[in-house]
Amino acid sequence: MTERGQTTVPAHIRKMLAVKKTGRVVFRGMPDGRVEIDRKDENEVYTDPVISKFLGFLEQDLKARGKDAIRPVPQSFLDDYHELSNLDIDLNAP
Repeated sequence: MTERGQTTVPAHIRKMLAVKKTGRVVFRGMPDGRVEIDRKDENEVYTDPVISKFLGFLEQDLKARGKDAIRPVPQSFLDDYHELSNLDIDLNAP
């Protein structure tokens, strides 16, 4: 595994999956701890179950409370957060 979290898929595994050298694969963590690797279907849309539930919650909340419920975070909150975290945060960093 590289520092960037990349792995090399051995040629015989790529052949099994019918994936070219520049192709893409997907790793799936299974409930029992195993990891499955498969050829990436370019038409498949991945949805994170946790994010999906959170977005569903936001959608219901917005329907119930209306768009006026969305407000910017006050600067005082950001100042307090920064003071408590004691970290320099670069929001533009990759």
